[in-house]
Amino acid sequence: MSSTDDDEVTSLKQYFVSQFDQQPHSIVRAPGRINLIGEHIDYNGYSVLPIAIKQSVFVAVSTNTENKINILNYIPSFPQYSCHVSEVSKISKPPAWYDYVLCGIYGVQQELKLATLPGMNFVVMGKVPMAAGLSSSSALVCGAAVATNSILKTVEIASTLTANGTANAIERRTLSMETMAHMCAAAEKHVGTEGGGMDQAACLLSREGSAQLISFNPLRCTVVTLPKGATFVVANSLHPMNKAATSDFNLRVVECKLARSILAKASGHDWEEISTLNALQLTLNKSLDQMVQLVNETLHEEAYTLDEIAEFFYMNKSTICRVFLTKNTKHITKFKLHSRALHVFSEARRVFKFKQICDEWTSKESAGQVQDTASVLSELGALMYESHVSTRDHYECSHPALDELVELSHQHAAGARLTGAGWGGCTVALVREDKVAAHCDALIAQYYDPRGIDDLQAQQALFTSPPGPGATVILV
Repeated sequence: MSSTDDDEVTSLKQYFVSQFDQQPHSIVRAPGRINLIGEHIDYNGYSVLPIAIKQSVFVAVSTNTENKINILNYIPSFPQYSCHVSEVSKISKPPAWYDYVLCGIYGVQQELKLATLPGMNFVVMGKVPMAAGLSSSSALVCGAAVATNSILKTVEIASTLTANGTANAIERRTLSMETMAHMCAAAEKHVGTEGGGMDQAACLLSREGSAQLISFNPLRCTVVTLPKGATFVVANSLHPMNKAATSDFNLRVVECKLARSILAKASGHDWEEISTLNALQLTLNKSLDQMVQLVNETLHEEAYTLDEIAEFFYMNKSTICRVFLTKNTKHITKFKLHSRALHVFSEARRVFKFKQICDEWTSKESAGQVQDTASVLSELGALMYESHVSTRDHYECSHPALDELVELSHQHAAGARLTGAGWGGCTVALVREDKVAAHCDALIAQYYDPRGIDDLQAQQALFTSPPGPGATVILV
């Protein structure tokens, strides 16, 4: 742990004891993440390239004998929550902060097929900026899941019976980080957001000192070494975006589902058997360039109406709503399919190109070849700018403040883009190490100062973070 982590763990322990009159059994550190490139493509089956950051959520846990789940926040202004262990699946509408803790707990219970849970006390300390696109919610789900998994190793509790009537010992069935990455991605959907698995995998599986190419179906992580001298600077626009509170995020998921289904049917395949745009590409055995061409040839640029989609699939509108739409998108009647699919395939291509450049740099570095670092960073930065333009114009998930931060970054950065779901939150800029101070000074003078943001708040909104490790259990 860093000295900062030590301080936070000490403070969290003291607060835990003051609230529950007992020491926590363990404390879990679950980091946030920066997605370097690959936005809104994980739930379409494509690889993404994030790093874990130093900003983390800390979750302290112990058992209690009252069969209660008690959840407190280190910040007293956050509402407390308590329920019977049988009620962990009940989520508020709209979801409250503690519902993400419940998702993590419930996910473990479901994965282990437990008939019941022990009573547990939780205290959360959040150091990942909320609604900033840095995955604070997923870090909370993952932290709660790891904490629950940790404490189940030490308690006697019956699982559901196997077919022959014998109980499985919890000690033999605690969960690996890989299993929990899958589980937490599914569990977080319980709050109503139809996301992919990037945030949870980055939180749980990241390795210190490197980025991770995270691929899906099956989940796997590939280490990506970043060029020396490359620093990633995050700038918080201070425009929050809570993706669970609007239909914007789920609408993009729906539009991608509709696009893949129409493309599959138009190509003569059973659209119901194809789960993602990546699966469609594999079925058609086409390159990403060919998929872009297919989009341009098959999907028209103007928005599709619900009537048009119903006619294409020979269904009535109510059936279309049932098959394709989520609870919070059933009021939508127009869908932009061409631009959404175009973003996904072009963004997937940029991710692989980004990794290829990093791998080539690493190979030459290992061979002792002299390289032009500025040129390499310029190539990577150009991909990041292209990514931002696509999320802004094709996926329409940017925000004027994010666009402004990206434009201002042209002065000193090799590239910049929004990071996270968008519609607010943060940008990430690739900056040469010797230009970081000038980059930050320029953003303070040109973005934060004109908005009346004081120096302390501006400095907190701007930060760098080397690639950090995934979630860890701290025994206390």
